[in-house]
Amino acid sequence: MFFSAEKKCLVRIDRMFIYIIYPKLNKDIRYIGSSSMKFSKRKSCHKASVNTKNSHLYQFIRNNGGMDFFEMEVFEDFDGDEKDLKKREGEIIKEFKNNPEFFILNKRIEGRTKKEWYLQNREEKLAK
Repeated sequence: MFFSAEKKCLVRIDRMFIYIIYPKLNKDIRYIGSSSMKFSKRKSCHKASVNTKNSHLYQFIRNNGGMDFFEMEVFEDFDGDEKDLKKREGEIIKEFKNNPEFFILNKRIEGRTKKEWYLQNREEKLAK
């Protein structure tokens, strides 16, 4: 067993997983996340955050009917440490972003180093 300080509370880690959140009417729009919380706890944290936080994801959910119009499901179970979990989450985000059939809501690619971010965004930043 591991312990995590996710969401500013001590959570016993029994299971790590990658999850997706998508509108019930359109599975082509996705947010990819990872967690070491119990699935039900992570889902309730998202539901509460929709009404209290102003991130891109939560704005999108609010503007499209609220969490009742979205599904959240486990995409993949994971066995490893939290650093590797974030790296795997980033790999999945990249896979979906490279597939034109999907619109991915994630703005940040987890597990990516600052150097990787710089190399991937270099031309855009130099053009400004």
